[in-house]
Amino acid sequence: MIELVVVIAIAAVLISVAVPSFREFFAGKRVEGVATELYTDLQYARSEAVSRRADVRVEFASTGYEIWLMKRLAKTEKDVRLKAAGSKAQESSDWGGASLAEAPAFVAFEPVRGIATTSGNIVVGSSAGNARLQVSLNTVGRMELCVPSGSAVTGYKSC
Repeated sequence: MIELVVVIAIAAVLISVAVPSFREFFAGKRVEGVATELYTDLQYARSEAVSRRADVRVEFASTGYEIWLMKRLAKTEKDVRLKAAGSKAQESSDWGGASLAEAPAFVAFEPVRGIATTSGNIVVGSSAGNARLQVSLNTVGRMELCVPSGSAVTGYKSC
């Protein structure tokens, strides 16, 4: 009986040490998933601007983002939402504690060469821990996924 109690006590100590590490690990993976989705969606928005020969705009909020095809060619045409992502969007995906920590109000791509009319950094962060990833966008439309200083995410180059 004493041996069983000792084994249970050792197991409890090991589990109490391992649980915070797993929590940080899963938070980093959620941030990585959201940042990769955002990176892919920005490339999608750029390609849609060129292929449809229309301005495409990605609008950001702290809870997510929406991709809009700007169809202001005639008075009867309305803008078309191509995709929505985030916790409060109609076509929402569960980000599981990850959110946009820093983003411009919008990013727009012009239809001829897919050049971004605005540039900046979009940072995806986690509410649990210091996991952060950054999507850097320059005015030429090139995107880069990197790790800002002080982030717990590994495997990407630093910004």
